[in-house]
Amino acid sequence: MGRTETGFGQCAAAVGVELGKGGVPGLTSRGPWACGLDDVPEAVLEALRSMHTALGGDVDLTRSKSERSLVPDFILGSGQIVEVDEIQHFTSDRKLTLELYPDDLSLGFDRDEYARLCEVHGAVADRYRAAKPAADFPFAGGRRAQRAFFDATRDLLAPFLAGNPVIRAAAPECDPGLAFNRVSSLLVGT
Repeated sequence: MGRTETGFGQCAAAVGVELGKGGVPGLTSRGPWACGLDDVPEAVLEALRSMHTALGGDVDLTRSKSERSLVPDFILGSGQIVEVDEIQHFTSDRKLTLELYPDDLSLGFDRDEYARLCEVHGAVADRYRAAKPAADFPFAGGRRAQRAFFDATRDLLAPFLAGNPVIRAAAPECDPGLAFNRVSSLLVGT
């Protein structure tokens, strides 16, 4: 866990918000091709498959890899996922996924604000690991595309697998206090 996430957790603890660790069954690196997604609407799975294609992912490589759990930054006591997103989460790849979200999806963050932050920080964020490929996104910048796909996977599947939408705390400045303040009203009293 990085400094921003650690500080965010300390901010939460200071006001009595319990943030734990753990995974969510079915939320894996195989995205819409994971096992145990029977209760997820086909439209949601299709949206994820479309994002994967738009990002340049290799379906055969994704489907054939082992189902590694996508462990969230935190789990709120109620089982809700909490993610703290530093600058590497605000790329042009991430903006693309946000534009492909189903309109009726329940989210724990403002999708339009996240798209705006991708526009503001995209030029810098796109340089983060710009040349690094990923196993299922085997090209320069593939790791960046994979991160955007994993974020979308959490956002689209969590309401069905964990029972609640993902709460996302924007932290492009890497300031844990500022990130916590952005979402404190969603965390306090839950």
